[in-house]
Amino acid sequence: MDSPTSFVFIHTAFVPSLTHGYSQFARWSLLWLLPDAIFGAFSQWLNGQQKVRPTIPITILFVFYNFAANYILVHGIGSWSGFGFIGCPIATATTKVLRGFALIYYICHVRKLHLECWSPWSWSSFGVTRLSEFMKQALPAATVGLVEQAQVRVRTEKMRVTGEESGDTDWRTPCVAPTRLFV
Repeated sequence: MDSPTSFVFIHTAFVPSLTHGYSQFARWSLLWLLPDAIFGAFSQWLNGQQKVRPTIPITILFVFYNFAANYILVHGIGSWSGFGFIGCPIATATTKVLRGFALIYYICHVRKLHLECWSPWSWSSFGVTRLSEFMKQALPAATVGLVEQAQVRVRTEKMRVTGEESGDTDWRTPCVAPTRLFV
C-alpha cells in the first residue's frame, strides 16, 4: 500500500493487485483540478455576461486535443508504446491546463473582453469577506467535481473488470474508447 488512495481502493473491493495503478491515476488526476476550477470560474464569469460564444472554439479545439493526447499517451504512436493506463490522466491534465491558458489568453489578450468589466486589482479584492464569499460558491462546485471524479473512477473500474471477463477489451481501453458501460 503506497498511499491513502491505495487504502481506499483496497478497502472498497477494488482489485488489490491494481491498486498501485489506481493510486498513480489519482495522483496524476490531481494536477488538473485547480486549472479546471479556474477554467470553470472564468467560463461562468463569461456566461454571466451572456458571452458564451467566445469559449466555444477553445472548447472544441481541446476536445480534439484531448482525444489525440489520450490516444497517443495511452496507446503510443509509431514504435513508442505509450504510458498505458497512466497516460489517460496525464493527457487530461495537459488538456485542462493548456485549455485554461488558451482561454485566458484568447479572452484577455486577443478579444480583450475583460476590459469591459474588470477594474484594476487591489489588495482589498483579497479581503476575508470576499474570500469567504468565494469559498461559499467554490466549495459546492468542488464537491460536484469530487463526486464526478469518483463516479468516473468507479465506472472505469467496472469497465475494466467487465471488459476483462468478456475478453473484448484490455486495461487501457476505458480511457480512450469505452466499449460498454455497466452490464
